[in-house]
Amino acid sequence: MKKITLIVSVSFMFLAFASCKEKNTENLSQPEEISENIVSAEEAQNPMNTDQPREDKIKEAQDYPITRVALSEVNFDFGDVKQGEVVEHDFAITNTGSNPLIISRVQPGCGCTVPKYSKDPILPKQKGYITLKFDSRGFTGIQQKYAEVYTNTEKTPVILNFTANVVQ
Repeated sequence: MKKITLIVSVSFMFLAFASCKEKNTENLSQPEEISENIVSAEEAQNPMNTDQPREDKIKEAQDYPITRVALSEVNFDFGDVKQGEVVEHDFAITNTGSNPLIISRVQPGCGCTVPKYSKDPILPKQKGYITLKFDSRGFTGIQQKYAEVYTNTEKTPVILNFTANVVQ
């Protein structure tokens, strides 16, 4: 009986992961036109080093002189979202250090989340933004999602979280 329960649990986790991956290519609308200094949705979801271990991503982000940041928030609640609606939120990031801030990568935890962020360095005392766009198609109920933000800071990645209650 324990073996059957384990097999069913593993199968469920695989299906949940696979359905999230499918959303990556099937359900997301085409990225909107964006300026050259913004990473496109395709680049953000399919970075060149997709299989790169987390430690390597951290090292890559910290290859630049270390700086410090302040975030306007690390958690955001969209509240009730109609199923199928695409919502987005801007997280403000301020460079509080003395070196330029480099956002080297924003890695969403799921294909239903698309990040946009500046490729240009954020100078000391200047502000940048990280936009997370959530496609609620195929979801119902409370959803908790995140994205890892890799920067040239001592503590990287910074985790940005959001929740949404997807209603029909």
